[in-house]
Amino acid sequence: DLEMLDLSFNYLSKINKMIFKNLEKLINLHLDNNKLVLIENGAFDSLISLRFLILNFNKIKIFNENHFRNLMKLEVLELYKNQLSKIEKLSFKNQAVLRNLILTENCLFKIEDELFNFDIRINYLALSNNVIKYIKSFSFKSLTSLLFLHLNNNKLNKIEFNTFVGLINLEEIYMQFNQLTYLESNIFSHLLKLKILDLSNNLIKSLNSNCFSNLSSLEYLSLENNRIKYL
Repeated sequence: DLEMLDLSFNYLSKINKMIFKNLEKLINLHLDNNKLVLIENGAFDSLISLRFLILNFNKIKIFNENHFRNLMKLEVLELYKNQLSKIEKLSFKNQAVLRNLILTENCLFKIEDELFNFDIRINYLALSNNVIKYIKSFSFKSLTSLLFLHLNNNKLNKIEFNTFVGLINLEEIYMQFNQLTYLESNIFSHLLKLKILDLSNNLIKSLNSNCFSNLSSLEYLSLENNRIKYL
């Protein structure tokens, strides 16, 4: 009947397949601050009640569709400060109730095609402090419940016109400390509920007259420390 298991601050380097096989009622699992490099496919298969999985401060490099396949009740997944360079596109296909996804401070350089192309109800998505250079159009189209999007401290130099399509409930976007030089017309026009937009510390030289059109709910806009010469 164990519901909470805390294995944080140990020296674990590997999680073997089915190591948690008798923990069907486990709700909260902390594996943060270990030395995890490898999590075998199927390691979490028995954790059918798991809601919180904390994997921060490890050395994990890749995830695929078989790592979380049975975690259908997972609400919070934290992978802060690992060495992730790739998350395969079907990795979250069974996480329909996932609310918070933390991928901050990894080595991600792109968002895989169809990574979020499922019925997924994420409210909070943190992709900050990676090395993402480019985000394809419609990458977030299925994240209709998303409220907070953190893309700050990456290497973004361009945002496609349809990047934010589908984010109908988004309230806050953070894109400070990137390498953006230009904003396309109407790039944020889909975001009718957007309240906070931070574009500070980029390389933006000029603003298109329509780049902030339709942002009727906007309360805070930061363009501090760019290279704007005229409005």
